[in-house]
Amino acid sequence: MTAPANSVTPPLRSDPPALAAAKKAMRAAQVERRRRLFQAAGVAAADGLARRFLDAVALAADAAVAGYHPMGDEIDVLPLLARLAAQGHETALPVVDAPAEPLVFRRWRAGESLAPGPHGTRHPLAAAAPVVPAVLLVPLLAFDAEGYRLGYGGGYYDRTIAALRRQGRAPLLVGAAFAGQRVERVPRGPHDQPLDAVVTEAAAHWFNRRMDA
Repeated sequence: MTAPANSVTPPLRSDPPALAAAKKAMRAAQVERRRRLFQAAGVAAADGLARRFLDAVALAADAAVAGYHPMGDEIDVLPLLARLAAQGHETALPVVDAPAEPLVFRRWRAGESLAPGPHGTRHPLAAAAPVVPAVLLVPLLAFDAEGYRLGYGGGYYDRTIAALRRQGRAPLLVGAAFAGQRVERVPRGPHDQPLDAVVTEAAAHWFNRRMDA
């Protein structure tokens, strides 16, 4: 599936000072919490997440799924992408084209070469075909019972989700996390985009009635 060209992207509004401070404080706590969860869970967490996702999400035969190449102690979604590719699904990874622009997605399968990107990311090569995902796997630092996520503060996924919606796209938004990353409430503003679901190594959590893509 070919991606449409990006339209002009409205700037992401800055959080008011109190909200920015609340997010910053939670990020500091959640970075350390996720580090401990990663050390305790080992590689079994990635396999558990893959099984939970495949059990919980009904995918159309032609549904493309965009994941991410894990950095540091992010939960690993690459085993899930490999299983989806083996089932015939198109799989992709995000690419940072510019700091203030939405992510774009390029086709990628396990074993294919990657190029270094900003912030320590790894991207599919520039020749890889663009993809419009039906499912978007989103990394996070924390999530809550209403489907809000705490990201890293760059706004990449919020811009990307908003841009896809302006294009008439409605990908299924699935956070990928360790079970222990759930918090009582994530600080949020009007531009923060809630998820449809979060899948962990232990369970799939749905926040609306949509359960397919």
